[in-house]
Amino acid sequence: MPISAWTLLSAALLVIIPSRATHQRQDPLRVVNAVAKGRTCKTQTALARIDCEYNVGPDLQFEILAVGQGDATVTIYKVDFDGDYYISIGGIHRGVTVKEGKGRRARLSLTLEAFAFVSLRNGQVYPDWPTCDRAA
Repeated sequence: MPISAWTLLSAALLVIIPSRATHQRQDPLRVVNAVAKGRTCKTQTALARIDCEYNVGPDLQFEILAVGQGDATVTIYKVDFDGDYYISIGGIHRGVTVKEGKGRRARLSLTLEAFAFVSLRNGQVYPDWPTCDRAA
């Protein structure tokens, strides 16, 4: 039975062009977008400070208290290294690094690592340390 040119072309395109779902999983900004989506900041008028809470997936919840102040504090409420997301805190970076957990990486067959960097100075989410470090 002969195979039509259209069938061959369609099969080739399926192999060559990655699916939209695969592209979204491999998006280098996927962690930045997830963290930004789960960010909520509130002004604590009585304390003259801003606190930002981050809910990222089902496994990560943390808060930065007193954003932008010398005594800014990171409080971790929920984290699971084997789940979807976890964090690392680096003193010299003045911020928080959000990474994908082992469970998410395995479930989605992720090959491209992606991170988000959260500034203690302004509570914003950045795709890389140099940009985060320059933030006011």
